[in-house]
Amino acid sequence: MNNWTSQNVLSHVAGILLEKKGFEVEYIPSDGQLQFQAIADGDLDFQIEVWEGSHLTAFNNALATGNLVDYGT
Repeated sequence: MNNWTSQNVLSHVAGILLEKKGFEVEYIPSDGQLQFQAIADGDLDFQIEVWEGSHLTAFNNALATGNLVDYGT
């Protein structure tokens, strides 16, 4: 979870849906720039929202590792 409202709301909506499907959900605070590398490193599972205007470089760098998958919009 990042420090902006829309991301927190979307995280909880996704979490509720995942819990209804039987998944265990944990909400972990993360830095907007470091979150993608944390996903690539296996420390986080996914991010529901990417702001390309401010996160594109960090996102593309983590994507280039081959350990991060962009499932699109």
